[in-house]
Amino acid sequence: MSKGKILAIDFGEKILGLAVSDSNRSFSFPLKNYQRKNINDDILFIKNMINDKDIKLVVFGNPINSKGIEGIMSKKVKLFAEKLKSITDTPIVFFDESFTTKQAELILRDYGLDQKKMKGKKDAIAASFILSSYLEHIND
Repeated sequence: MSKGKILAIDFGEKILGLAVSDSNRSFSFPLKNYQRKNINDDILFIKNMINDKDIKLVVFGNPINSKGIEGIMSKKVKLFAEKLKSITDTPIVFFDESFTTKQAELILRDYGLDQKKMKGKKDAIAASFILSSYLEHIND
């Protein structure tokens, strides 16, 4: 099994939820969300994060619908990933993100947060769920 930190991205049109693993790829930690600006600034931000945190792999949540089909948002994720790949040598993979945002909302609701207070937290937690699921998948 490979070692090194993994960055997970829960891609949204306005916000990128971010999470990172430990170097042993055992645990997932949510980071602050990134408020998107424009495609060039967004890509540069992720590239700098890859370098600053010594990321060895990027996992994008792939929004597959309930019928197992990739829709418009999945195409947007892949386009963003292609642009990132053009400026970094860090490998990129896609992993099913089904229901991760709903899971994050349920957890935050259990902690007593309403929709307004969830806004700044749920995307990073969803990214952490994507990463946790990916880690379970590769460690099996």
